[in-house]
This record gives sequence, C-alpha cells and structure tokens, in this order.
Amino acid sequence: MRKYAISFVVACAWILVVIQARADTIYLKNGNQIEGIITRETDEFIYIEMPAGNMSLSKSAIESIQRSSAEAIDKTKVKWEKERKKKEQEQTEKASFEERQRAKGLVMYNGAWITPEKRAEIEKQEMETETGESREKEIADLRRELDSLKTENSDLKQEIATLKDQIGQHSQEQIKLSMEMLKQQQEALEFQKKAEKREIGQRPPHIWVAPKIDGFTPYPTPSD
Repeated sequence: MRKYAISFVVACAWILVVIQARADTIYLKNGNQIEGIITRETDEFIYIEMPAGNMSLSKSAIESIQRSSAEAIDKTKVKWEKERKKKEQEQTEKASFEERQRAKGLVMYNGAWITPEKRAEIEKQEMETETGESREKEIADLRRELDSLKTENSDLKQEIATLKDQIGQHSQEQIKLSMEMLKQQQEALEFQKKAEKREIGQRPPHIWVAPKIDGFTPYPTPSD
C-alpha cells in the first residue's frame, strides 16, 4: 500500500512539473508552432502573450490550437516572471561589473578585460601577423601572375612562330605563282612573235606596178 502511495505522489509531482512547463500551443498551417498564452480572441484574430512580447495572429493561418488549463497558464505566468526578473538581475549585475572594470582602467577586447597597454600590444602583434600574411598573399598572387604571364608569353611565341611559317609558306607560294605567270607571259610573247613571223613569211612579195597613162611612159624604152 505504501508503495502505491509513493507512486501516486511521484505521478502527481510529474503532472505538476508538466503543467508548469506548458502554455497554449498554436499549430500553424505552414508547419510551425507558437507557444504562448492566448489573452484575447476575435472572429479573425487571436492575441498571444509570450515572454518576448505580445503578438496577434490571423485565424486563417492556424491549423489547430492546444489549450492549457487555467492552472497551467497561471504557473506559466509565474515562471515567465521569474525568468524575466532573473534576466533583469543578470543584466544589472553585468552592467555593474563592466562599470567596475572600466573604473579600474580596463577595456573589453575579444571578450576579456585587459589594460589599454596590453590591448595595444595585442593589436600590434595582430597587425604584424596580418601584414605578414598580407605580404605572403601578395607574393603568392605575384607568383601566380608571373606564371600566367610566362604561359601567355609561351603561347604568344608559339603563335608568332606559326604565323611566320604561314607567311613563309604564303610567300613561297606567291613567288611560285608569280614565276608561273611570268613564264606563261613569256611563252605567250614567244608564241605571238612566231605567229607574226609565220604570217610575214607566208605573204606574197609586193610588186609595184606603175599605172599606165596614155602618152606617158614611166620608164625609158630601148629605142630611146
């Protein structure tokens, strides 16, 4: 009997813990969900109170609502109030601590309170490191640029050599073509000269005949 009584007490305590941790849960049609306390509701909107602040939500975006009991909501409000006060206390203590550190002449740097001299030293070291890294990066970039220029120069030399070969081949072909044309012209001239000679040789000899005129003899006769 005592065992069952203990189990009942444990179960009740667990239920109280669950109740304390729950508020209203609004399931949205897009798959998201919102936890808060529904403070007011109209035909189109519901108004929700949350630890971060209040908001309104259109009912057209809601898939379903899981409402908590009034006791669970009251316990949730108490929990939120405790968390709010705790947060305010932490912020107050943080501000007070920072003020005391500044009063000591310390400064915040990379999440730690240090002296201005130490900060200047760290910044100098970081600057030197960054400068060295920057120089190394600059050298690496220059080397890559030089390699690229070497590649471009090699490609350019190859292109120039190819062009020279093409020009040389073109010049040789042009000279050969010119010689052939000149030879053809010479052959044509020789052929023309031979043809003219043949034509002259085939012509009959030209004999001049004096015109006959009555009472006039152009040449003297033997009797004269």
